[in-house]
Amino acid sequence: MLYFVPKQQIAARLLTALVFLLLVCFKAQAQDELVPEQNIPPPIKYISESERTKLNGARDEKSRARLGLELADERLLRAAQLTEAQSYDNASTELGVYQALVDDVMNFLRKSGKVRNKLRDIYKRLELTLRGHGSRLEGIRRITPSEHAINVRSIFDHTKRARTEALNAFFGDNVVSDTNEEEDGKVSDNKGATDSPPKDSSKQQP
Repeated sequence: MLYFVPKQQIAARLLTALVFLLLVCFKAQAQDELVPEQNIPPPIKYISESERTKLNGARDEKSRARLGLELADERLLRAAQLTEAQSYDNASTELGVYQALVDDVMNFLRKSGKVRNKLRDIYKRLELTLRGHGSRLEGIRRITPSEHAINVRSIFDHTKRARTEALNAFFGDNVVSDTNEEEDGKVSDNKGATDSPPKDSSKQQP
């Protein structure tokens, strides 16, 4: 025997089901909004005992700075390799050591006293090295998940400030701005283009 359900009853059941689905979706969305975004703590800055021993054994300022940059470059290379392997925590650890090594070079040069010609050459090498590191850090950041990428960006900014300081030490004045990323890396063997007087166009032959 067939039973016919009134259209009003069917419509009521459909409306109830629709309201139920809307409530479920609303509750799920509210729960997602209540879950705070996970913040990955910044990497610990430290220098290993073996690396510290090597640095302390450097015979002069140039050797010490060069060794520090070489060790930092090795750590940055490992960080890139680990990032490509999606081992983001280990990559972050390597970047922490990288940052500590860059800081160590900067602190060592600050304690060396007045910037002499020899130190100017070291600062020039430092700036050129950090310029390349900046591009590599940006490459790491692009393939790093957002929760880790914020720390990579922080290290990138830190390296950029160190590069700016190296440029200012090279020129002997605060001639470089942190906000000018494109022009702050132009270092020449001369003191600057302003050493040569501009040509007087009025004296040129027609």
